[in-house]
Amino acid sequence: MITKYKNPILPGFYPDPSACRVGDTFYMVTSSFEYFPAVPIFKSKNLIDWEQIGHCLSRKSQLDLIGCKASGGIYAPTIRYHQGLFYMVTTDTTGIGNFYVSAKDPAGEWSEPIKVAQGGIDPSLFWDDDGKCYFASNHLHWADQQGAWIREMNPKTGELLGDGPTFMWGGTGGKYPEAPHIYKRNDFYYLVMAEGGTELTHAVTMARSNNIYGPYEACPNNPILSHRGSAEPIQSTGHAEFFEDQNGQWWMVCLAVRHGQYPLVHHLGRESYLAPVNWDGDWPLIEGDYLQLCMDVPQSLPAPHKEQNKFEFIDNFSTHELDLTWNFRRNPIPNSWSLESQGLRLKCSETTLDSSDQLSWVGRRQQHFDCLAETELSFAPKDKEEAGLTVGMNESHWHALSIHYKNNQRFITLKRAIGSIRFEVNSSPIPAAGKVKLRLTSDDIWYTFSAEVQGKTYELGQAEVRHIATEIAGGFTGAYIALYASSNGAESANTALFHNFCYKDISTRAHDDRGLISMVNPDIVADNLAL
Repeated sequence: MITKYKNPILPGFYPDPSACRVGDTFYMVTSSFEYFPAVPIFKSKNLIDWEQIGHCLSRKSQLDLIGCKASGGIYAPTIRYHQGLFYMVTTDTTGIGNFYVSAKDPAGEWSEPIKVAQGGIDPSLFWDDDGKCYFASNHLHWADQQGAWIREMNPKTGELLGDGPTFMWGGTGGKYPEAPHIYKRNDFYYLVMAEGGTELTHAVTMARSNNIYGPYEACPNNPILSHRGSAEPIQSTGHAEFFEDQNGQWWMVCLAVRHGQYPLVHHLGRESYLAPVNWDGDWPLIEGDYLQLCMDVPQSLPAPHKEQNKFEFIDNFSTHELDLTWNFRRNPIPNSWSLESQGLRLKCSETTLDSSDQLSWVGRRQQHFDCLAETELSFAPKDKEEAGLTVGMNESHWHALSIHYKNNQRFITLKRAIGSIRFEVNSSPIPAAGKVKLRLTSDDIWYTFSAEVQGKTYELGQAEVRHIATEIAGGFTGAYIALYASSNGAESANTALFHNFCYKDISTRAHDDRGLISMVNPDIVADNLAL
């Protein structure tokens, strides 16, 4: 029996986790913003090992992200189960607003969206003992009463019942009170919210009432979780979900970030963390008061957990569908990609890595500070055409290793975008024929890029991780490593064939406490502040 487990339980860009239990199985969803398919859904028996089983929004009829800006799209989903149906409620910030979908099988197709005509973001659903369903969301536009609002809802139609939403609670005074989740325990209704914004002052707060409409009494221990002002390796803790396992143990999932060697920036995104919850009378206590990278198991996990080998993902693109780990940035361009016997074929799009429109781009999350990503492709570029491997936060902050054509020669080039700045780092001619292997290795300070053609290695250089970090690039997402093909504004029918892709964790650290190291390293602090 294990006595400890590692956080985060979902590393990389998996923010705003929401979870529920059905029997002995737990289900969890996270935000996806402008990426498609949207709202990844996972299942687990033990809360530590999570398997992705699908996406709640996998069709354009459910979610149209064309024209969506970076960090727009889908915010803060909540998953619930009631009388044989799973419900996922969320906000399409650049589309229809608040809506929900449902499914009998969470790994299958989900319904078309049902819009809910209540404003705000971060919605959730709650079924009371009498069968009534309630819809809760925040509302930042009512300045005199920011916080959680609730209204009864018909779950079959999305119709809101009664005269109007009722104000529940405004939090403890932190900015942006949001993400209201409601639970019932020992005849109390508990309202959990996030406050302080999703940066370093993020926090989890709670209130309770004997009546679902209130008035609500604030927890005397608020915030019940926050790492603000601490030197913990985990920061920005907030946006929590509480649930009970089949043995009566309560748990919490929430988002947080790891900073790596630069103390004030993060690039992996907001990740999903797990903590045991104890109850002191009728108020919850987070085990150990702080989230840790290595947490104690309170009694036992709901199911056994085996220590896993280092993470490795290898895709030969040999199936009829893309692996669930892959995403498009916004909805894919029709007929821009295909899977065939030799690999993944991407057609050159007129749009580029700089574009906020659709492009030929297929990516997966960077989930580890120390990682290797590698692909082998066949590509015979013409003028203006390029294809390759890129890592980035959005369309204005990225690094790319590309194959392209100039001066009657095939080249391999490392280039980057930092805000409005675009420049080539290094470039080298390569043979006109032959497959090209592109490689990216990373630690928490540098990306290192290289290529291999016909047995010869080309070292293209390095790029700093911090230049694509959230605090530099802005937004709410995390780094993606992607395959792409572009004709840079020209019409093109040319394609790049990616034969394989490998991503692996290459860390040599048994216990990764880099966030704590960075907080006390004056050289790194000085370097970062000079950015």
